[in-house]
Amino acid sequence: QDLVLQPAAFLNAMETDKPTVLEVVPSYLTLLLELVAEMPDIKLSSIRFLMVTGEEVRPGLLSRWFAHFSGKTVVNAYGPTEASDDIAHFVCDNPVNTYRVPVGKTVQNFRIYIVDELMRQNPIGVIGEICVAGIGVGRGYLNDPAKTLASFAKDPFSEEKTVRLYRTGDLGRWRPDGNLEFI
Repeated sequence: QDLVLQPAAFLNAMETDKPTVLEVVPSYLTLLLELVAEMPDIKLSSIRFLMVTGEEVRPGLLSRWFAHFSGKTVVNAYGPTEASDDIAHFVCDNPVNTYRVPVGKTVQNFRIYIVDELMRQNPIGVIGEICVAGIGVGRGYLNDPAKTLASFAKDPFSEEKTVRLYRTGDLGRWRPDGNLEFI
């Protein structure tokens, strides 16, 4: 934790320790890229994957990353803690030329639904609530049955009776290319 609170020292430690994956929130990545511009010796040569998660990442930030570190794959991850965290990944090797960076396609053993207020699945391109179902969905909130009842349910789209669904409260839509877009 102490190292993370010292971003320049964190960058130097990555040069020394040679990790292959860097996972950060976009706001911290912004800070790191500001420092990289002032620290020309930082090459991050061992990094193979940058995972951005926890906040929405903007296309301009990815463009700045690729300007400094071309050839390093970026994974934009999305997911709530209530569903084991990452439920979708968007993988890119170049800047994204869209208004929003997609959060990607559903990871294995999960299903994502975009639903309207009556829990009907929305067609491609129509904004609705993001719901997730699958093996990683939690059982509910400890000692909070009212909140659990409001957010967790049986997956109404599955024939399996034991599959749980979590209503994230987040908005999104499916893009025609099959990627989820967080709104």
